[in-house]
Amino acid sequence: MIRSLVLALAAAVAAGGPAASQANDAAAFNLRGDAAAQTGDFARAFDAYSAAIRLNPFYALALRNRARVHFYRGDFVAAAEDFRIAGSVDRSNAYSLLWRYVAEARAGIDDRAGLADGLARVRQGWPRPVLLHFLGRVGAEDVLAAAGAEPLKRRERECEAHFFLGQRHVLAGETAPAAAALRAALAACPADMVEHHAARVELGRLGVPAQ
Repeated sequence: MIRSLVLALAAAVAAGGPAASQANDAAAFNLRGDAAAQTGDFARAFDAYSAAIRLNPFYALALRNRARVHFYRGDFVAAAEDFRIAGSVDRSNAYSLLWRYVAEARAGIDDRAGLADGLARVRQGWPRPVLLHFLGRVGAEDVLAAAGAEPLKRRERECEAHFFLGQRHVLAGETAPAAAALRAALAACPADMVEHHAARVELGRLGVPAQ
């Protein structure tokens, strides 16, 4: 059902019909959400992403963006649902799968079977090692080594690696290692990356300072 609706929308956009204008408007709202998020106005960002999704319920990028705002707010169930829909549209996107697993786990649902099933559809390369780490197949040192393998992408990937290693510790109830990993994420993350804000939020939840 979802696939047929997405294909119909894509065909209408390609043909330049009414759906083309609707898709363009959805993209514009998503960009407004990004601009608001960059200033830290996540309430306005949430509203803009929601407007984009109302126009295009299967807009994977806007769904992932809104899901992260849900995650910042601690609404892990809503975050997981948006990531689930995004993943059903863009099935090979590792980030939809990864964030969905973490959000569900934070809500008390440890769906490693679903994570393993989704792994088969994920492209080789980054962030696949992070998924393997949550499945217990590789260690933290392997994740960090993979993150640093490409110098031009090293900073962003180390940011993501430290953030998700922190999540693994949060899920295990290991406050001190979680705080150390999240602080490392803050140090590595460019300010415009979602993990930068997410790490700061998580440190606040843990009740520990960012420094």
